[in-house]
Amino acid sequence: MVGTLSMLLVIPQLVSAAGNSEKKLTKFNLSSIQEINQYISTNKNVNVMLYDKNGKILNEFHSDSNIISYHYDANGEMVDSTDSFNGKEVYKKDPLTHQLKIEKYKNNKLVSDSSLSDSNGNASNIATTNQVSPLSTTVYEDYIVNNFSMNELISDSDFTNSTTMSQANIQTLFESSTFNSILKNDVTIYTMDNSGIPVYTGRTIKPSAAISAAATANGINPKVILVTLQKESSLVKDLSGNPAPSYSDKRFVFAMGYGKTDVGIDYSKSGFDVQIAGGTQTLKNRYNQSPSTGYPRLLPDTTVTPINYGEPAKSYGGVTYKNYVWVKNRATYSLYVYTPHTIDFHLPSLGGGNYLFVSTANGWWGSTNRWN
Repeated sequence: MVGTLSMLLVIPQLVSAAGNSEKKLTKFNLSSIQEINQYISTNKNVNVMLYDKNGKILNEFHSDSNIISYHYDANGEMVDSTDSFNGKEVYKKDPLTHQLKIEKYKNNKLVSDSSLSDSNGNASNIATTNQVSPLSTTVYEDYIVNNFSMNELISDSDFTNSTTMSQANIQTLFESSTFNSILKNDVTIYTMDNSGIPVYTGRTIKPSAAISAAATANGINPKVILVTLQKESSLVKDLSGNPAPSYSDKRFVFAMGYGKTDVGIDYSKSGFDVQIAGGTQTLKNRYNQSPSTGYPRLLPDTTVTPINYGEPAKSYGGVTYKNYVWVKNRATYSLYVYTPHTIDFHLPSLGGGNYLFVSTANGWWGSTNRWN
C-alpha cells in the first residue's frame, strides 16, 4: 500500500518537471520564426508584425495563417511582397511620372496593374476616349456609377458622427460569421535584435480599440475608418464573389493607405497603429481644410488635382466615366483629397476609388443605415 502511494506521488512530480523543461509559447515570448508560425497555426488568435532593427517591416503573420514577406533593394526601397497563398505585389516607380505603380500577381499570373490588362493577359475592356471637359464650369453635373452618386459620398453630419459604433460594436462586427475578420485578433509587434532573434517590443494593438479611439479623438465616423481600411487593404472582410476573387491584398503595414501614395512610400508611416491614428487624423484634417462654402464645387481644383490621375476619360459598358466631378459638401471634398479618384482608371474593370468606398458601405449596412 505504501509503495502504491509513493508511485502516485512521484508521477505528478515527473510530469511537472517535464512541463517546466519545455517552453510554453505565448504571443509575447516567441523567439524564432518557427515559434511564431507554430503558435499562430495552433492558436489562430493573434497577428504578428515583425520588423528589422532599423524599423522596416520584414513579415506579417496573420491569424488566418497567411504570411506576408517584404523585400527591399540595395537602397532600402520596398520592391515587392509575397504571401503564403501564392500572391505577390510588385512596387514600381515610373521613371518619368515618378508615380508608384503596383502590380498584383496570383500563381505568377498578373491580376491587375496600370497597363490595363486583365488576369488572362488580354487587353482591358476599358477604352480610352478623348479628354472630356465639363459642360460648364458653373453648371452642376451628376456623376453616377452603378446607381451610386459620386457627388455626395456621405453627408457632413454623418462623416463627423463618431458615435455610430462603440468599440464593442466594432469587435462584434469583426467576430461575426459574416466578417470573421483577422482584425478580431490583437496585433503584436516584434523586432529582430542584433542576433537575428525576434523580440517582443511590448506593443500590442487591439484593432477595435484603436479604431474606436481614433474615431473619438478626431470626431470621425468609425464606419468611415472601417470602409477606408477595406478600400485600402481588404483587412476588414475577405473579398467574396462567385467565383471568389483569386487574390486578396490584405496588408497591415499600410492599412489605411496613409503614407503609401501615387508618388512613393513613406516608411515612417508604416505600422497598423500608426496607420489607424495617422490615417484618421488625415481624414479629419482634410475635412477641416476643405472650403466651408461654395458647393457644389468642381474638382479638380487647385487643391484636388488631378481627378482619376488626370488621364483621359474612360468608357466601360458603353458608359463614359469623366476625369472631373462636382462635389456637394465638405466631407465628399475631403474624401477626394484623400483618394482623388471616382473609379480607378488603372483597373481592368469598373471599380476602385471612391466608388469602392461608397459601394462597400452600402454592401455592409444598406442604403438606409449606411452611415448611422
